Amino acid sequence: MLKRNLKELELLWGRDGPTTDVDILASYLSQTELELVSGRDVPTADADILDALQPHSNLRVLTIANQGGTVGPSWLCLDIWLTSLERLTIEGVCWSTLPPFGKLPNLKVLNLKKISGMNQFGLRCGGAPGKCSMRLKTIEFFDIPQLVEWVLEPNCHSFPSLETIECIGCPNLCVMPLSEVSCTNLRTLRIVRCPKISLPSMPHTSTLTDLNVERGGRRYSETLLSYDGNRLVVTGYGGALAYHNLDKVEYMAIENVSHISLTDIKKLKSLTELSVGRCDGLFPEELDGSIVFHSVKSLELDVSHLTSSKSSSSKVLNCFPALSVLVIVGYEECVMQFPSSTSLQKLTFSRCKGLVLVPVENGGGIQEDKSLLQSLTIVSCGELFCRWPMGESETICPFPASLRELDVCEEPSMKSMALLSNLTSLTTLSLKHCCNLTVDGFNPLVAVNLMELEVRMCNTLAADMLSKVAKLLPAGYISRLEKLTVDDICGLLVAPICNLLAPALHTLIFEKDNERMEGLTEEQEKALQLLASLHNLGFWWCDGLQSLPQGLHRLSSLKELRVFGCEEIRSMPKEGLPVSLRELQMNCRCAEIKEQIEKIKRANPDLYVY
Repeated sequence: MLKRNLKELELLWGRDGPTTDVDILASYLSQTELELVSGRDVPTADADILDALQPHSNLRVLTIANQGGTVGPSWLCLDIWLTSLERLTIEGVCWSTLPPFGKLPNLKVLNLKKISGMNQFGLRCGGAPGKCSMRLKTIEFFDIPQLVEWVLEPNCHSFPSLETIECIGCPNLCVMPLSEVSCTNLRTLRIVRCPKISLPSMPHTSTLTDLNVERGGRRYSETLLSYDGNRLVVTGYGGALAYHNLDKVEYMAIENVSHISLTDIKKLKSLTELSVGRCDGLFPEELDGSIVFHSVKSLELDVSHLTSSKSSSSKVLNCFPALSVLVIVGYEECVMQFPSSTSLQKLTFSRCKGLVLVPVENGGGIQEDKSLLQSLTIVSCGELFCRWPMGESETICPFPASLRELDVCEEPSMKSMALLSNLTSLTTLSLKHCCNLTVDGFNPLVAVNLMELEVRMCNTLAADMLSKVAKLLPAGYISRLEKLTVDDICGLLVAPICNLLAPALHTLIFEKDNERMEGLTEEQEKALQLLASLHNLGFWWCDGLQSLPQGLHRLSSLKELRVFGCEEIRSMPKEGLPVSLRELQMNCRCAEIKEQIEKIKRANPDLYVY
């Protein structure tokens, strides 16, 4: 009480349970001080100890945790003593009476955690109307299983300054004062593991722009509703939405909901991006074209829940005439027709197991009315090209020549590079896990404008492609390739290919070397040194690699070297690293490597090592 300059105080009992040992107090205060503070004999119980530790009224922050008594301190629960208190945390207690929080005039933050026997919460103002909790900004409830309701008192029905409410682990909580009258300035609301709570239409005010409703156990939570003012995510949330407060939403994602309709989504006037997971009934079969989303530029659509008729998918896509980005996701067999819009620039097929491209008289594929398509991604479709002719003499190119970016991953039905022969405008090409793809029919002109190339888990495809480019393009051709990621160290590090790449290549990444090489041969070392423009070099998960290239010090332009998951490496290059190197990243566990890296750090203080 005499420490008038004390601003923060924590009174913490042991985690293993409360103690009644008076030595806790006696170890901090002398006998004279104990008698002076308490005004009586040395206390003999937790409640007496807590009463005796009455702080000065200037205290701003107070925490009381795991105190074992059933009665709170009189200076907090009975008398209005701490008039300057701004933050109060009470944890792990079972007091019969909680403090009259509404009578703490400067209280801004209230945190209640693991309080036994608390089935109702009220501020207990007892004051004049309009004078209760004028400054309270944050209320937090954590792990209070018996809490059922937040009770409003006649003189305490509005919280004008309240900005944040968090309720976590209160499974029986049903009632909270979330009406527009009670919390007029609420900005943050988080509800986690409170399945019985009844919420009004969310967000209930225009000020609420940080909203999360989650369910799940202690270790895992699943988001049902998330909103931050611009992004709205609804996943299995059954409550109502206040669409009149969502006029600034630009991105919406919905999945596993049945009470949201296309008419509801149409109310989001600022919507430009929409992601629709499986929502049975969202797109009725009788779509008549009356609902059109002119503002939506990007659509991600799970088509597995649509009917298997062509008209169903085409009617859905025709609701979005202004699309520039379209992502199609599907787990079951479906039939797709593409929208006739010429604005589409980016198209993705992901896990469309039943999607098959069928050639028609005029070519078919993904070319019709797609003259502006710039980017195409195909991921794990499996049978997309199973009916497509791929012989060099009969190849029909399925992709529009306008493509600048093509990314194909896990597509075993793709067997010939002839399918790409018309894509001479490509700047980025990524081919991954296409186990049956061969270089047959490859047009070297496809590489003329390439700036980024990634080829992995496609046998020797990368080396075969670049070898053809080196042999068949005119002598004066200069490669524009700047970034290359491959898994074939042996096939790539040959003089013809490295001479081809030398003018522009600044980033080279070897990822999961399919030959499991232990180290580079003399010829491969010489080929690597031809890459005079190389700035970044990486070896990622090359399981067999036991040593880094010995000629690294000759790469005079190298600035960054990154080595991940190469656990067999036992030593750094004997000749050292290039003096141009600015960053070195290695996560090897080998003790010898760690020792050598420490020496490198000491010898090169300007080198960033991590």
